[in-house]
Amino acid sequence: MSDRFARVSSVAPWGVAMLAVVALAACTSSAGTAPATNHTASTSAPGGADDTSACSLVGPQQVQAMTGLSVGTPVAQDRHATTTCTYPAADSADSVIVEYQAGVSPTAFANGQQSFELKYGQAIAISGLGQQAYTGSAQSGGHTINTVVTLVGSTQIVIISSASQSRVERLAEVVLGALYARSPRGESSSSATSPTTNPAPSSTE
Repeated sequence: MSDRFARVSSVAPWGVAMLAVVALAACTSSAGTAPATNHTASTSAPGGADDTSACSLVGPQQVQAMTGLSVGTPVAQDRHATTTCTYPAADSADSVIVEYQAGVSPTAFANGQQSFELKYGQAIAISGLGQQAYTGSAQSGGHTINTVVTLVGSTQIVIISSASQSRVERLAEVVLGALYARSPRGESSSSATSPTTNPAPSSTE
């Protein structure tokens, strides 16, 4: 794998604004902000899903299969209750971002959706992904950047990619399937709604 993948240590520039709009609106009552740290996939999943690394829930091969984009091993950035996983590409516009934010209530999620719609003009509700989900897009540097945001229990998942909306939604299914598979026993039945659209990471179309 190219060394340029290993050297990527931050969120792709075009994804920063989108993440900020969603995450800031969905912040809970946590007061402090912990320093950010960058590393490869060794971050504990938000909410403490056993000892599973958040950024190892879905591998680069799975991301590539769902998006059609060639990406490398994810680089994780931790800040308080949020882990951002950037799957780097040779062209930064093709990098894929998957962010996990713990402690998000349905009300906070709705606030994030409103903020996204105000900023980007649309936040279309979609079904079959977690308890709530919406999608939207924005233009950046000649690229259309598609975003899917979903709530699973109290974990908000944001996926950002230059892949088509349908491909980003398909990746969201895979991420949710991996998250359910790694959750503590009983959590999926009590605090989250199982996906209804074939979440298995190994499935192909």
